[in-house]
Amino acid sequence: MSISPELVLAAIGSLGTALSTWQTARTARVRAELRALRAEVAELLSWQLGARAYIRRLLGVLIDRGIDPPPPPEALGLLDDRRSA
Repeated sequence: MSISPELVLAAIGSLGTALSTWQTARTARVRAELRALRAEVAELLSWQLGARAYIRRLLGVLIDRGIDPPPPPEALGLLDDRRSA
């Protein structure tokens, strides 16, 4: 019993179609995840910039009122302006 070339080609074609469908679905899922991550990073960056400005303002108000606030953590990226004054 021999397998006809048409049957082999049909099997290869079906396999290729299945792999292509899987790859397309996988690519779409990865792109959706990437869009969601980019949106999350943009939201976090906006929050971070707003928080830094607010913290600077609070530190300024405390200093203006004669209160010596603790130095901000280095991780915030804020300079301790009290040392330069």
